Amino acid sequence: MQFLYPLLAESRMNSIFGTLAWAFLIAALLWLLIWRLLRSMNTQSAATSLDDSAAEKAAADKAAADKAAADKAAADKAAADKAAADKAAADKAAADKAAADKAAADKAAADKAAADKAAADKAAADKAAADKAAADKAAAASSTTDDNELPEIETVTAEQAAEQFRPELDAGVVRQDNYYGIVFHAAPDDPDDLKKIKGVAKVLEGKLNEFGVFKYRQIAFWTAPAAKEFSKLLTNFKDRIYRDNWIAQAKELHEEKYGEKL
Repeated sequence: MQFLYPLLAESRMNSIFGTLAWAFLIAALLWLLIWRLLRSMNTQSAATSLDDSAAEKAAADKAAADKAAADKAAADKAAADKAAADKAAADKAAADKAAADKAAADKAAADKAAADKAAADKAAADKAAADKAAADKAAAASSTTDDNELPEIETVTAEQAAEQFRPELDAGVVRQDNYYGIVFHAAPDDPDDLKKIKGVAKVLEGKLNEFGVFKYRQIAFWTAPAAKEFSKLLTNFKDRIYRDNWIAQAKELHEEKYGEKL
């Protein structure tokens, strides 16, 4: 049996080495599998990282392109807006200049027309003044009539004049003056146009008004002293009241305006 011991011992050693060999082989296979798995995972991660980088780059490129396009569109719009604003400003400046030129031309024309009118008016006024001066001179030269040669006109007495204006006298609207007859204290609301009487111009009408004479009826009922006193207002034509018979004219104008015969 002793010769079997070496064989058994050798058999045990072989079994141990075999077990160790298999264990080493299995460990090597496991390490190889783990290494390949890790490598695969690293490769996939690297590929994913590359894909992500590519996607990020593509997104960045697209964002840059979009920004460039937006910037260009904004610049184009700003340039178009500026061009439009410049054109509008130029058009407005041209319109303003045209309006200013027209206004200046209109003012020049108006000034010239006004100057021409003023010159014409002055020439007409000068001519009228010259004509009036000549007429006044001629009338003054021919008006040599003294009081005794004055034409007779129909006057009234102070009593008759007072009777005609009794309501106004009682109301205190008028008063009876020894020289100027019936005169108003203040201008009435409806004065007559005394310039319609031949020989009464605006200036003379103003003088009559100053003495309180505003109505045809007052002149129609002048007394002899009143006619004489008012004739003194006509420096160069003292006989005009008599020769033009203002009293008769006043009666006609009163009847024409009021439909009442005096």
